[in-house]
Amino acid sequence: MKRREFIKYSGFLTSASLLSFPGISSMTSCSRTEERIAGMNLYWQKWKTKRPFASDIDENGKLWHGHDSLFCSDLDNNTTEKIDTAGLEGKHLSNVFCQGEKVYVVAQKSPFIYVYRRDKKAWDRLPLPEPESNIWYGVRVPGDPKLYLYARNLGKLIVWDSEVERGTVIPYPDNTDLWSGFYVEQDQAIYSFTIDVKPCRLIRFDLKKQVYDAIIPAPEPGLEITGVNPIGDKLYCSDRFTGRIFSFNFVNREWGKPVIAPGIGKEFGFVGTGCSYGGLALYCLSTYQGTMK
Repeated sequence: MKRREFIKYSGFLTSASLLSFPGISSMTSCSRTEERIAGMNLYWQKWKTKRPFASDIDENGKLWHGHDSLFCSDLDNNTTEKIDTAGLEGKHLSNVFCQGEKVYVVAQKSPFIYVYRRDKKAWDRLPLPEPESNIWYGVRVPGDPKLYLYARNLGKLIVWDSEVERGTVIPYPDNTDLWSGFYVEQDQAIYSFTIDVKPCRLIRFDLKKQVYDAIIPAPEPGLEITGVNPIGDKLYCSDRFTGRIFSFNFVNREWGKPVIAPGIGKEFGFVGTGCSYGGLALYCLSTYQGTMK
């Protein structure tokens, strides 16, 4: 597919370093695509941080994020507050989750999950059910008191109940290497994916039954899926180093033909994670050129 044709169809936004892919069957002009994306503005804050991993937004619309420090950004007023992180015991943040007045933090190799109570401006330290866990990422489902945390070194999903402050453990199926996942509201499920262990597969976790119930082979065994964005009855899955987007119909359990993002290997190194917005699948593009370890 030529670059101009791809722009016309999917809206490749070089200025925002985002790849957008419409989840519709008809052709969409680039101008129409831009109309469906909220205005993006760059604001400088006085705080600096190292690489942030995964952030979250609370019920008041404030963004919680950071790495060596925790920040709370008021996106409407363009202000940022630095939170006292003495309660993190020197740990770096990996994923942040907002549940009511509580902000949960996982810190990779730690036997604890840390909780910042916004109303008291104080930290709690709670023991994980698997003290050897190495948790980088997890999933928060809106309206669900549970957090779904990936202990990537143990091959287990830790389901943390924020109402009773206790976690249970669910082993990964089929000796997979799941390290993150994506909530699909239309299917009431979390879809995870393999990275290092081949052949590549999508793994479905049923939120109602609280079990892994489907192992779905990828269309090619060597894929390395990084982003899974739902639109309608399809999941748009990015193969990070080839720049291809594969659609998966979770109703019919069928894969579609891939669309290739222009500029792979020249303008950017790989396609990362992203989100769905306004009927578009948005992906982060990285200029990283080497292999990822």
